[in-house]
Amino acid sequence: MEKEVKRFCEWFDEQLSEMFKESEGGKLRARKGKLVEEGADKLVNIAWNMLGRKEQIVIRRRMFLLPAPGNKKDGYKIGLDRQIYIGGDSPDKLVLCVECKAYAEVAMYKRVLLDCRIMKEALKHEIGQEAAEKVEFCLLLLESQLGGDFSKEIVPKERSPAVNAIDALFPDVNLEVLVLMDGERDINQPIHKEEFRKRLNPRRVKRAIEYFRQVLQQALRRVQSTVINNCL
Repeated sequence: MEKEVKRFCEWFDEQLSEMFKESEGGKLRARKGKLVEEGADKLVNIAWNMLGRKEQIVIRRRMFLLPAPGNKKDGYKIGLDRQIYIGGDSPDKLVLCVECKAYAEVAMYKRVLLDCRIMKEALKHEIGQEAAEKVEFCLLLLESQLGGDFSKEIVPKERSPAVNAIDALFPDVNLEVLVLMDGERDINQPIHKEEFRKRLNPRRVKRAIEYFRQVLQQALRRVQSTVINNCL
């Protein structure tokens, strides 16, 4: 895995360096957002290749409908940034949803958690409650502005009081938070400026790959178990 981590960090450094001369705010936000999404794709594919499986993996974004009461054809449409499917791209093949952000503070975290909750409800209508409960949710960040130990520990232990309070409101949503850079985000030191550039922590990148590999491996085991049970 060390070679893959090194290549990923080098790729990221190259992509970030291309932003140093960009000054238009809207373009910078879009480029950083796209960078995190492309990074998620690469990390998931690294994890998948480590498993050495022949099944097809699909990474895409699909909108799901949360129907309005009494109206199965209309309601609220929701879709997280990256959705990972195994063995095809039909809704029932979905195993993981990843929301990608350059950073997140508490208000943004609250919004992401609510989106995950809505997504889960929409999935229940689409693929049934049992299948929806097995879909995992992840927030992938370059930097954390959440307080607590997100920017200090590779695997946060205490998180932060504000995040813990919000989590308590959504007990049925287990949102894994992966942060790729050390240190709390400083709004006065944007990483797209060369004098404030930050590099990825390889240990954090490795942790992200390990998380994705674990989720994919568990999903494969469920698929294999279902196939065996159907043959009995």
